Amino acid sequence: MEVGAALVASTFEWLINKLESEVTDWFESRKEARDALENWKKLLPNIRDVLEDAERKQLTNNAVKTWLSELRDIAYDMEDVLRGVEADARRQKMNLKTCDQASTSRARKLIPTPSCFTGCSCISGDFKVDWEIMSKIKGITDQLEKIQERRDALNLKIEDGTNRAVTQRIPTTGVPESHDFGREKDKDAILQKLLINEGGTKCFSVIPIVGMGGLGKTTLASLVYNDEKLEGVFGPKAWVCVSDEFDDLRIAISILDQMNVKSDSKDPVVIHNKLKEMLSGQKFLLVLDDVWNNNYHLWNRLQGLFMLGAPGSKIIVTTRDEKVAKSMRGGDWVYHLDLFPDNECLSLLARHALETENFDSYGHLKGIGEEIVKKCKGLPLAITTIGGLLREDQLNPNKWREVLNSEIWKVSEEIGGVLPALRLSYHHLPSHLKQCFAFCAIFPNDFELDEDDLVLLWMAQGFLRQHQQIDGMKEMKSLGHQYFRDLLLRSFFQRSRSNSSLFVMHDLVMELARDVASETCCQLDMSVNKKLEVTRHLSFIPGRYDTYQRFEMMEKMKSLRTFLPTSRYRWRFLSNKVVHYLLSNLRCLRVLSFDGYFIKKVPDSIGDLKLLCYLNLSWTKIQSLPDSVSFLVYLQALILRYCMELTQLPKGIVNLVDLLHLDIAHTTRLKVLPSGIGRLTNLLTLSKFVIGGGLRLGELKNLKQLQGDLLISNLHKVSDFRDASEANLHEIEGLDELILQWTDDFQTSRNVSNEDKVLCELRPHCNLKRFTIEFFGGLEFPSWIGDPFFCKLEYLELRGCQNITFLPPLGQLPLLKELIIRGMPEFTGDNSFSGSFSSLEKLTLEDCPKLIGKLPSHLPFLKILMIRNCPQLSYSLLSLPSLGELEITGCNEAVLRNMMDVTCLTSLMIKRIPKLACLPKSITQFLTAVETVDIKECDELTCLWEDGASLASLKFLRIQECPLLDCLPNGLHALTCLKELSIQKCKKFVRFSVTGLPLHLKKLQLEDLVVLEPLLGGLMKIRDGGNNMLQLEELDIKGCEQLKSFHRDKLPSTLKRLKIQNCENLEYLPEGVNLEHLEIGNLPSLKCFPSSKLPSALKRLKIRDCKQLESLPDRLLQDCTQLEEMWIEHVENLKSLPIDFMHNLSGLVKLELNSCEGLESLPKMDPSSVPNLKTLKIQNLKNLKSLPNEMCNLTSIRYLVIIDCPGIASIPEGGFPLNLKTLEISGKGFRQLMLEWRQSMLEWGLDRLTSLESFEIWEICPPDNLQLPKSLKSLTICKMSNLKSIPKVLLQNLNSLEHLYFFGCPKLRSLPKEGLPTSLQQFRLYGCPFLKERCLEEKGVYWPLIANIPYVGLAD
Repeated sequence: MEVGAALVASTFEWLINKLESEVTDWFESRKEARDALENWKKLLPNIRDVLEDAERKQLTNNAVKTWLSELRDIAYDMEDVLRGVEADARRQKMNLKTCDQASTSRARKLIPTPSCFTGCSCISGDFKVDWEIMSKIKGITDQLEKIQERRDALNLKIEDGTNRAVTQRIPTTGVPESHDFGREKDKDAILQKLLINEGGTKCFSVIPIVGMGGLGKTTLASLVYNDEKLEGVFGPKAWVCVSDEFDDLRIAISILDQMNVKSDSKDPVVIHNKLKEMLSGQKFLLVLDDVWNNNYHLWNRLQGLFMLGAPGSKIIVTTRDEKVAKSMRGGDWVYHLDLFPDNECLSLLARHALETENFDSYGHLKGIGEEIVKKCKGLPLAITTIGGLLREDQLNPNKWREVLNSEIWKVSEEIGGVLPALRLSYHHLPSHLKQCFAFCAIFPNDFELDEDDLVLLWMAQGFLRQHQQIDGMKEMKSLGHQYFRDLLLRSFFQRSRSNSSLFVMHDLVMELARDVASETCCQLDMSVNKKLEVTRHLSFIPGRYDTYQRFEMMEKMKSLRTFLPTSRYRWRFLSNKVVHYLLSNLRCLRVLSFDGYFIKKVPDSIGDLKLLCYLNLSWTKIQSLPDSVSFLVYLQALILRYCMELTQLPKGIVNLVDLLHLDIAHTTRLKVLPSGIGRLTNLLTLSKFVIGGGLRLGELKNLKQLQGDLLISNLHKVSDFRDASEANLHEIEGLDELILQWTDDFQTSRNVSNEDKVLCELRPHCNLKRFTIEFFGGLEFPSWIGDPFFCKLEYLELRGCQNITFLPPLGQLPLLKELIIRGMPEFTGDNSFSGSFSSLEKLTLEDCPKLIGKLPSHLPFLKILMIRNCPQLSYSLLSLPSLGELEITGCNEAVLRNMMDVTCLTSLMIKRIPKLACLPKSITQFLTAVETVDIKECDELTCLWEDGASLASLKFLRIQECPLLDCLPNGLHALTCLKELSIQKCKKFVRFSVTGLPLHLKKLQLEDLVVLEPLLGGLMKIRDGGNNMLQLEELDIKGCEQLKSFHRDKLPSTLKRLKIQNCENLEYLPEGVNLEHLEIGNLPSLKCFPSSKLPSALKRLKIRDCKQLESLPDRLLQDCTQLEEMWIEHVENLKSLPIDFMHNLSGLVKLELNSCEGLESLPKMDPSSVPNLKTLKIQNLKNLKSLPNEMCNLTSIRYLVIIDCPGIASIPEGGFPLNLKTLEISGKGFRQLMLEWRQSMLEWGLDRLTSLESFEIWEICPPDNLQLPKSLKSLTICKMSNLKSIPKVLLQNLNSLEHLYFFGCPKLRSLPKEGLPTSLQQFRLYGCPFLKERCLEEKGVYWPLIANIPYVGLAD
């Protein structure tokens, strides 16, 4: 650990500059304070001049390290005093100004009174304030004098400044993000392993890459992942940075995101099932980067999500620990990454330091470079970092020798830890970069950094203000971006592999940051043995529900400056007590973020945080901000993104002259902004400008520094077009995106002429990149919209402009890449597409019913074309040589017929095309590259394509709701790449093709087909000349009413997955197929299963809604040792299960029996037969008499559910399995059962279930003396109609309880007098009207008991 002297140096520079400039009247009017400042002016420069010497000596001298640590704290205290007094002065000035404008007593009450740095509220000049400030100043002065004395005793030398690190911009030529020189053999070895056909039925294999930190494991994996040799080999691909926390839910969500699959649910079961569905039958490639977990059970749970993938799927794992590789089934083959050889190291150094491949032209540096490389010991990360250091003074051999001969190499090796090369690179950073880098220690490993967000955080901490030459907020922010780029070029940051717009820090670089900022930066869950009193910056990964107990350590962090959650996941809950403590006690805060927390109200006390510069309330539920926010005089960033409930901002916000970032994007209910917002002339970000409520469009004229995105809404409220002219939109150079929005109400009267004039005056600056016009009511667009002067415009969207009939010549826009025209009912298109459209890549035309004009005849770079609901559109031949994706919906078939030269097309969707009988040959002859064809709702389609069509690359063919189509075209068998065929709701379809299906077809889906048996009968007849048969692996049949049976030998032997649903007349299932997954559902005529045993390869069995099925044959599962999951649901007439049904199911993990009302008994469940059974769910078995007697011995069970089984009189002797984690019991609706179970509940031995975490009980009132296990985290009590109070003993000693739910307890009136467990994170009432009334916020008598629980839900 070292103390960052640079942090002290930068603060000292600001202090010295501040003391030499004007100070506030408060100091000038008090002699003692003025004298103290004069003393500071003398002491600070003397101390500053020895800081560089101190930084060097602290590595070997603990006394110097302690001296620096104390000096740092003094510097922070001095800064707090000066800025606190200055804040009071600014607030006092604002107070007087506001009082001049509003003389009412109410206005005065809204104004916070000035307060000192300790947070005591009082007016300036108050004796108490004077005493407290002077006491603090005197203490600082005494400490400074002692620091000065110890400086001399430590023999610290004054630097003359010649060696002081100065700001120097390093060359900005980009260094490649990844390289393969030196790793060619490694890359080839991994590629060979990926491409090899291992055979067998294994769903996936793991390829571990093992090596020490800094070797380039991630870089190697990235090179392989993006290699062109893998194109077309794998289907879904995903890259996940796993890091320290092995979270299977986060990994699953990340994979789905990269597959463009979004889910609103955060339920792990829903997410996991969705991922299984998406990977089912797919050959996937997955990279799990930076894995640390070697717990086999966690990996085993995760790999269950991948078991449905196609054989040949691969998972690349990068890790430092070979134990991790072995635990992830990689023990048979592990790739050990070696150190870089010296010659490759030298080339890498040349590349990063000299921007060349070798030292041939730099002979005077080569020898030094060779010695430096030896010190880097073959680690690429060390070399690239040193290269970044040398880059700023490329050709100076003295600089190179200084680096080579630095003492830090030796010292770092002696003390161990961070790589010497990294420490050396840090040492040579200028002080302003050191403090910016050290602050990043606040982030967790592998956290993805957004450059803009980080610069705002640096600004809030004052890291960018030391340079007096900076003029204005805009230049300060620009300087921050320059600092970021300097650190990036020095390899302290790297681009994220999963999102190129974000950045990460290598683990070893992060270790360095934590080393230099170990005392000031703290991550909440890594704070063991920290000196909390000196902590200034706190970050944490938020939990789903965060209680105050988690943050109790903040009580020691009186000088905290940063409170920052670091997760990008939303909708989390935080105790109100945390919010109030932060605002009431931590008055030094500069950065405060509640991003993603379900907070409804911000207390008025936030106005007491007078030093606050950064406030992030994104994704919260606030409806408004308190007026006291208007007196946060230093506030620079106010971030309110996705505050969906926000309806207003404080009027006084227009007085915050330092505000430069006001992010109100996606605040859908915010319909008005304060008048006078144009006074915020420092604003760089204003994501939304809402006209009305006193705010005029003309106020934009003062906001010339705006950058990024801007939405101007309510333009229909501009009554005078001269107001638009006054806005001078063309003078705002920094905008990248502009949205001009009128009302979508065209039913009321619109001033069409005025709207024309307003838009004409709103010409933006030519730097604009993205431009959208929505619901414009004028008759025509101004000609400037198509002016080639907009030479940077890449995106243009024209939406809902209902009176427009034609467009200006948009083809003249030289860089236009995407054009969207949507919802334009009068648009005819006449002469609207003139020009070359030389850069256009994506074109969308939608809901333009009168569009008849011609599109451009040649669009050489168009990649995506979507035409929807333009029924009159027709045009001459269209050449689209780069088109990759085409969708035609609700259009004239001539649109298809007139296309040509689409040889690059990979995806084709055709939907609702009238009069389309067959795909025209003019297009099918060019479909050589197409991989996916979807044809839907074409009522007159009788043939897909004519003979001679060229679809050799076709992989997915889906046909839906084409009622006249009776067969597939001849030649289908020649489509050797076809993997998936789906035919749905085609009532006349009777045969595949005269020539049959391609042998390599993997998945066949048939839905709502009238004639099916001949189709299935023909599957086994499909062979090639060499007698090879169809290799089908997955068959999905749904809604085929005429299907009655499967005859023997009618299905391919390769079939692994069979799913049959909603076939009302099916009586018999197929036999003799070696299935892995069998699912049948809603087969009301099915009477029995095949007499033969199910295949030994079976892993998943689901039987649902088979009303006539009465029994299952003996020995059905005798060979199913690999069976993992089994469901039997809604099979009402099933009387019993075979005696040996559960015998030898060693792989079974999950068993669910639901709504089998005829089932009277369960088969024997011997622990040796089901040793891995973890989930047992028994629900709605009305006639079940008892549970298995040996249930208590099933120690593998973790999740047990028993619901609505009224015939069960008691729990078996011995009670429940001892290792249960979740237990759910319900006697729903059966009064006698409830009484019997209540009496016997004490005999269940619940207190012995020491692993139990969740207990849910329905309609069985617990006895008064029932004791629950201390391990319990969740307790749910439901449908207890007579429960009036909670038994006193029930919640006793539940110190780990996190979730407490009461549902449907109408008589429940009281909570325990002793209160609820302080560990509670969630408290919910549903259908408990009396207790709800007593728990209402601020009103109920029990509100004080529950107010600090992170989530409180009260519903009727």
